[in-house]
Amino acid sequence: MTKSLYQRLFPELRKNLNANAKQYSTAKQLKYRLMSHSLYQRLFPELRKNLNANAKQYSTAKQLKYRLMSHSAWYQLTIDDVRQLQTWADFYDRSLDSVLYGDNIIIKD
Repeated sequence: MTKSLYQRLFPELRKNLNANAKQYSTAKQLKYRLMSHSLYQRLFPELRKNLNANAKQYSTAKQLKYRLMSHSAWYQLTIDDVRQLQTWADFYDRSLDSVLYGDNIIIKD
């Protein structure tokens, strides 16, 4: 799996963020957000491969890919995002758990 944003920070920035996270709750929240992987990174490999293939051909699939990159939690997606993901990633499980929680779509933390 690729590195999180936190892991890609310069060492000096990571050190400062860690020091501030001990004192300030907002710094702690920022650190947590940087440490979490995006939904795109947590997609099952075969779904990510299908989405990438479609993103090369279709602009709406590309837009969805970038939306997944910008979100780290399943609840941040809209119903339309989930519908598009099922279409562009060639994943047709319409079960309630897949739609509501991302089961069989994303790798859980």
